[in-house]
Amino acid sequence: MALEKTDLIIWPETAVPFSIRHTKPIRDYLLNKVLEWNTPLLTGTYDYKIYQDSAEVPPLQKYLNRNFEVYNSAVLITPQLAYKYLAENLDISKLKIYRKKNLMPLTEYVPYSDKFPFLAHLTLDFGDGGNFSAGETIKSLLFAKHDGEIVDVSPIICWDLLYPASVTEAALNSNNFFAALSNENRLGNIVNSTAHELEGLSRLISIQSRRSIAKCSTTGYTIFSDPFGRVYKKAEWWNEEILTADVQLSSVETIFSRYPSFFPTACLILSIIAFIYTIRRKWH
Repeated sequence: MALEKTDLIIWPETAVPFSIRHTKPIRDYLLNKVLEWNTPLLTGTYDYKIYQDSAEVPPLQKYLNRNFEVYNSAVLITPQLAYKYLAENLDISKLKIYRKKNLMPLTEYVPYSDKFPFLAHLTLDFGDGGNFSAGETIKSLLFAKHDGEIVDVSPIICWDLLYPASVTEAALNSNNFFAALSNENRLGNIVNSTAHELEGLSRLISIQSRRSIAKCSTTGYTIFSDPFGRVYKKAEWWNEEILTADVQLSSVETIFSRYPSFFPTACLILSIIAFIYTIRRKWH
Protein backbone atom coordinates (compact mmCIF):
# COMPACT_ATOMS: atom_id res chain seq x y z
CA MET A 1 0.00 0.00 0.00
CA ALA A 2 2.98 2.30 0.47
CA LEU A 3 6.12 2.41 -1.62
CA GLU A 4 8.66 2.92 1.19
CA LYS A 5 7.49 -0.03 3.26
CA THR A 6 4.56 -2.18 2.24
CA ASP A 7 1.59 -1.71 4.57
CA LEU A 8 -0.73 -4.29 2.98
CA ILE A 9 -0.32 -7.25 0.61
CA ILE A 10 -3.33 -8.06 -1.58
CA TRP A 11 -3.86 -11.39 -3.34
CA PRO A 12 -6.70 -12.09 -5.82
CA GLU A 13 -9.97 -13.97 -5.53
CA THR A 14 -9.52 -17.65 -4.49
CA ALA A 15 -5.73 -17.20 -4.32
CA VAL A 16 -5.91 -19.68 -1.42
CA PRO A 17 -8.32 -22.38 -2.72
CA PHE A 18 -8.96 -23.81 0.75
CA SER A 19 -10.73 -22.67 3.89
CA ILE A 20 -8.03 -20.98 5.97
CA ARG A 21 -10.13 -21.37 9.12
CA HIS A 22 -10.63 -25.11 8.60
CA THR A 23 -7.31 -26.19 7.02
CA LYS A 24 -4.66 -26.01 9.75
CA PRO A 25 -1.50 -26.64 7.64
CA ILE A 26 -2.46 -23.87 5.20
CA ARG A 27 -3.49 -21.56 8.04
CA ASP A 28 -0.28 -22.07 10.01
CA TYR A 29 1.84 -21.55 6.90
CA LEU A 30 0.14 -18.25 6.06
CA LEU A 31 0.22 -17.00 9.64
CA ASN A 32 3.95 -17.71 9.86
CA LYS A 33 4.52 -15.93 6.55
CA VAL A 34 2.59 -12.86 7.71
CA LEU A 35 4.74 -12.79 10.85
CA GLU A 36 7.89 -13.17 8.74
CA TRP A 37 6.84 -10.34 6.40
CA ASN A 38 5.51 -8.23 9.30
CA THR A 39 2.84 -7.07 6.86
CA PRO A 40 -0.93 -7.70 6.78
CA LEU A 41 -2.23 -9.99 4.03
CA LEU A 42 -5.66 -9.69 2.38
CA THR A 43 -6.39 -12.74 0.26
CA GLY A 44 -9.23 -14.46 -1.51
CA THR A 45 -10.15 -17.85 -0.06
CA TYR A 46 -13.10 -20.07 0.83
CA ASP A 47 -14.96 -20.21 4.11
CA TYR A 48 -17.42 -22.73 5.54
CA LYS A 49 -20.30 -22.71 7.97
CA ILE A 50 -20.49 -26.23 9.39
CA TYR A 51 -23.71 -27.48 11.01
CA GLN A 52 -23.32 -29.87 13.93
CA ASP A 53 -27.08 -30.42 14.18
CA SER A 54 -28.57 -31.98 11.02
CA ALA A 55 -31.93 -30.36 11.81
CA GLU A 56 -30.37 -26.93 11.19
CA VAL A 57 -28.97 -27.74 7.73
CA PRO A 58 -30.71 -25.57 5.06
CA PRO A 59 -32.78 -27.41 2.40
CA LEU A 60 -30.31 -26.76 -0.43
CA GLN A 61 -27.39 -28.19 1.54
CA LYS A 62 -29.44 -31.26 2.47
CA TYR A 63 -30.27 -31.76 -1.20
CA LEU A 64 -26.53 -31.56 -2.01
CA ASN A 65 -25.73 -34.01 0.83
CA ARG A 66 -23.74 -31.34 2.67
CA ASN A 67 -23.71 -30.45 6.32
CA PHE A 68 -22.05 -27.12 5.54
CA GLU A 69 -22.38 -23.93 3.49
CA VAL A 70 -19.54 -22.67 1.26
CA TYR A 71 -18.65 -18.99 0.89
CA ASN A 72 -16.41 -17.21 -1.60
CA SER A 73 -14.49 -15.07 0.86
CA ALA A 74 -11.68 -12.67 1.62
CA VAL A 75 -9.56 -12.94 4.76
CA LEU A 76 -7.39 -10.28 6.37
CA ILE A 77 -4.49 -11.65 8.41
CA THR A 78 -2.51 -9.12 10.43
CA PRO A 79 0.86 -9.72 12.15
CA GLN A 80 -0.80 -9.02 15.49
CA LEU A 81 -3.46 -11.68 14.91
CA ALA A 82 -0.87 -14.15 13.59
CA TYR A 83 1.26 -13.72 16.71
CA LYS A 84 -1.67 -14.11 19.09
CA TYR A 85 -2.82 -17.26 17.33
CA LEU A 86 0.61 -18.91 17.09
CA ALA A 87 1.98 -17.80 20.47
CA GLU A 88 -1.15 -17.48 22.58
CA ASN A 89 -3.49 -20.00 20.88
CA LEU A 90 -6.03 -17.33 19.91
CA ASP A 91 -9.44 -18.62 18.83
CA ILE A 92 -9.27 -18.83 15.01
CA SER A 93 -12.84 -17.51 14.79
CA LYS A 94 -11.25 -14.09 15.38
CA LEU A 95 -10.02 -14.12 11.76
CA LYS A 96 -11.31 -11.09 9.87
CA ILE A 97 -13.47 -12.50 7.07
CA TYR A 98 -15.71 -11.02 4.39
CA ARG A 99 -18.11 -13.44 2.71
CA LYS A 100 -19.05 -12.39 -0.82
CA LYS A 101 -22.50 -10.80 -0.83
CA ASN A 102 -23.34 -10.71 -4.54
CA LEU A 103 -22.89 -14.10 -6.21
CA MET A 104 -22.53 -14.72 -9.95
CA PRO A 105 -25.72 -16.40 -11.27
CA LEU A 106 -25.37 -19.91 -12.73
CA THR A 107 -21.69 -20.21 -11.84
CA GLU A 108 -21.67 -19.59 -8.08
CA TYR A 109 -25.38 -20.21 -7.47
CA VAL A 110 -28.74 -20.60 -9.21
CA PRO A 111 -31.41 -18.04 -8.27
CA TYR A 112 -34.16 -19.49 -6.05
CA SER A 113 -32.27 -22.76 -5.54
CA ASP A 114 -32.55 -22.13 -1.79
CA LYS A 115 -36.34 -22.47 -2.23
CA PHE A 116 -36.25 -25.06 -5.03
CA PRO A 117 -33.09 -27.13 -4.43
CA PHE A 118 -33.43 -29.19 -7.64
CA LEU A 119 -32.37 -26.05 -9.55
CA ALA A 120 -28.86 -26.51 -8.12
CA HIS A 121 -28.07 -28.90 -10.98
CA LEU A 122 -28.14 -25.95 -13.38
CA THR A 123 -24.96 -24.55 -11.81
CA LEU A 124 -21.95 -24.48 -14.13
CA ASP A 125 -19.06 -26.09 -12.24
CA PHE A 126 -15.70 -24.47 -12.99
CA GLY A 127 -13.86 -26.72 -10.56
CA ASP A 128 -14.89 -25.05 -7.31
CA GLY A 129 -18.09 -27.04 -6.80
CA GLY A 130 -20.46 -24.10 -7.22
CA ASN A 131 -23.63 -23.62 -5.14
CA PHE A 132 -22.11 -21.02 -2.83
CA SER A 133 -24.02 -19.21 -0.12
CA ALA A 134 -24.16 -15.41 -0.04
CA GLY A 135 -22.74 -13.26 2.72
CA GLU A 136 -24.83 -10.61 4.43
CA THR A 137 -23.08 -7.29 3.79
CA ILE A 138 -19.89 -5.64 2.54
CA LYS A 139 -17.49 -5.53 5.49
CA SER A 140 -14.82 -3.10 6.55
CA LEU A 141 -11.64 -4.69 7.91
CA LEU A 142 -9.06 -2.85 10.00
CA PHE A 143 -5.27 -3.08 9.87
CA ALA A 144 -2.40 -0.94 11.16
CA LYS A 145 0.18 0.67 8.89
CA HIS A 146 3.83 0.61 9.87
CA ASP A 147 3.50 4.19 11.16
CA GLY A 148 0.67 3.11 13.48
CA GLU A 149 -2.21 4.64 11.50
CA ILE A 150 -5.33 2.46 11.50
CA VAL A 151 -6.77 1.91 8.02
CA ASP A 152 -10.26 0.68 7.16
CA VAL A 153 -10.34 -1.39 3.94
CA SER A 154 -13.44 -2.91 2.35
CA PRO A 155 -12.79 -6.01 0.22
CA ILE A 156 -15.10 -6.57 -2.74
CA ILE A 157 -15.02 -9.79 -4.75
CA CYS A 158 -15.53 -9.86 -8.53
CA TRP A 159 -19.32 -9.78 -9.11
CA ASP A 160 -19.76 -7.36 -6.19
CA LEU A 161 -18.60 -4.66 -8.61
CA LEU A 162 -21.92 -4.90 -10.47
CA TYR A 163 -23.82 -3.80 -7.36
CA PRO A 164 -22.56 -0.28 -6.59
CA ALA A 165 -25.38 0.47 -4.14
CA SER A 166 -24.36 -2.39 -1.85
CA VAL A 167 -20.64 -1.71 -2.32
CA THR A 168 -20.87 1.97 -1.45
CA GLU A 169 -22.67 1.11 1.79
CA ALA A 170 -19.16 0.61 3.13
CA ALA A 171 -18.35 4.24 2.35
CA LEU A 172 -21.05 5.28 4.81
CA ASN A 173 -19.19 3.32 7.48
CA SER A 174 -16.09 5.49 6.92
CA ASN A 175 -13.95 2.97 5.07
CA ASN A 176 -10.76 4.44 3.58
CA PHE A 177 -10.43 2.47 0.31
CA PHE A 178 -11.62 -0.63 -1.53
CA ALA A 179 -9.64 -3.76 -2.38
CA ALA A 180 -11.22 -5.50 -5.37
CA LEU A 181 -10.31 -9.19 -5.76
CA SER A 182 -11.19 -10.97 -8.99
CA ASN A 183 -10.57 -14.23 -10.85
CA GLU A 184 -11.44 -13.98 -14.54
CA ASN A 185 -9.74 -17.29 -15.31
CA ARG A 186 -12.99 -19.27 -14.92
CA LEU A 187 -14.52 -17.28 -17.80
CA GLY A 188 -12.18 -18.79 -20.39
CA ASN A 189 -12.10 -17.18 -23.84
CA ILE A 190 -14.22 -14.19 -22.83
CA VAL A 191 -11.68 -13.12 -20.20
CA ASN A 192 -10.42 -10.20 -22.32
CA SER A 193 -13.85 -8.59 -22.52
CA THR A 194 -14.57 -9.33 -18.87
CA ALA A 195 -11.21 -7.91 -17.78
CA HIS A 196 -12.02 -4.59 -19.48
CA GLU A 197 -15.49 -4.53 -17.92
CA LEU A 198 -14.26 -5.22 -14.38
CA GLU A 199 -11.58 -2.55 -14.74
CA GLY A 200 -14.22 -0.05 -15.85
CA LEU A 201 -16.56 -1.03 -13.02
CA SER A 202 -13.73 -0.62 -10.50
CA ARG A 203 -13.09 2.91 -11.74
CA LEU A 204 -16.82 3.68 -11.58
CA ILE A 205 -16.94 2.55 -7.94
CA SER A 206 -14.03 4.92 -7.23
CA ILE A 207 -15.91 7.85 -8.75
CA GLN A 208 -19.21 7.04 -7.02
CA SER A 209 -17.70 6.62 -3.57
CA ARG A 210 -14.64 8.92 -3.87
CA ARG A 211 -12.48 6.03 -2.72
CA SER A 212 -9.28 4.64 -4.18
CA ILE A 213 -9.37 1.06 -5.41
CA ALA A 214 -6.56 -1.48 -5.44
CA LYS A 215 -7.76 -4.23 -7.78
CA CYS A 216 -5.89 -7.54 -7.82
CA SER A 217 -6.73 -10.15 -10.44
CA THR A 218 -5.54 -13.62 -11.43
CA THR A 219 -5.77 -13.16 -15.20
CA GLY A 220 -7.49 -9.79 -15.67
CA TYR A 221 -6.14 -6.29 -15.11
CA THR A 222 -4.51 -5.43 -11.79
CA ILE A 223 -4.85 -1.70 -11.23
CA PHE A 224 -4.61 1.17 -8.80
CA SER A 225 -7.17 3.94 -9.32
CA ASP A 226 -7.53 7.17 -7.36
CA PRO A 227 -10.79 8.56 -5.89
CA PHE A 228 -11.61 10.12 -9.28
CA GLY A 229 -11.32 6.82 -11.15
CA ARG A 230 -7.97 7.64 -12.76
CA VAL A 231 -5.76 4.57 -13.18
CA TYR A 232 -2.19 5.43 -12.19
CA LYS A 233 -0.65 1.97 -12.15
CA LYS A 234 -1.63 -1.14 -14.09
CA ALA A 235 -0.58 -4.70 -14.90
CA GLU A 236 -1.92 -6.04 -18.20
CA TRP A 237 -4.16 -9.10 -18.31
CA TRP A 238 -2.44 -12.52 -18.40
CA ASN A 239 0.74 -10.77 -17.27
CA GLU A 240 2.63 -12.04 -14.22
CA GLU A 241 3.64 -8.97 -12.26
CA ILE A 242 3.78 -7.50 -8.76
CA LEU A 243 2.48 -3.94 -8.42
CA THR A 244 3.28 -1.56 -5.57
CA ALA A 245 1.86 1.92 -5.18
CA ASP A 246 0.74 4.50 -2.66
CA VAL A 247 -3.02 4.53 -2.11
CA GLN A 248 -4.81 7.77 -1.32
CA LEU A 249 -7.04 7.26 1.71
CA SER A 250 -10.37 9.05 1.99
CA SER A 251 -13.37 9.28 4.29
CA VAL A 252 -15.46 11.66 2.17
CA GLU A 253 -19.18 10.92 1.99
CA THR A 254 -20.67 11.38 -1.48
CA ILE A 255 -24.27 12.02 -2.51
CA PHE A 256 -24.30 8.67 -4.33
CA SER A 257 -23.13 6.83 -1.21
CA ARG A 258 -25.95 8.30 0.85
CA TYR A 259 -28.64 8.12 -1.85
CA PRO A 260 -27.55 5.34 -4.24
CA SER A 261 -31.04 4.91 -5.70
CA PHE A 262 -31.68 8.60 -6.36
CA PHE A 263 -30.02 8.94 -9.79
CA PRO A 264 -31.42 5.75 -11.39
CA THR A 265 -34.87 6.50 -9.92
CA ALA A 266 -34.75 10.06 -11.27
CA CYS A 267 -33.73 8.74 -14.70
CA LEU A 268 -36.62 6.27 -14.64
CA ILE A 269 -39.14 8.96 -13.70
CA LEU A 270 -37.84 11.34 -16.38
CA SER A 271 -37.98 8.54 -18.97
CA ILE A 272 -41.60 7.78 -18.07
CA ILE A 273 -42.52 11.47 -18.26
CA ALA A 274 -40.77 11.80 -21.64
CA PHE A 275 -42.56 8.69 -22.92
CA ILE A 276 -45.99 9.95 -21.81
CA TYR A 277 -45.28 13.39 -23.29
CA THR A 278 -44.28 11.83 -26.64
CA ILE A 279 -47.42 9.68 -26.76
CA ARG A 280 -49.66 12.62 -25.87
CA ARG A 281 -48.12 14.72 -28.64
CA LYS A 282 -48.81 11.98 -31.20
CA TRP A 283 -52.44 11.80 -30.08
CA HIS A 284 -52.89 15.53 -30.43
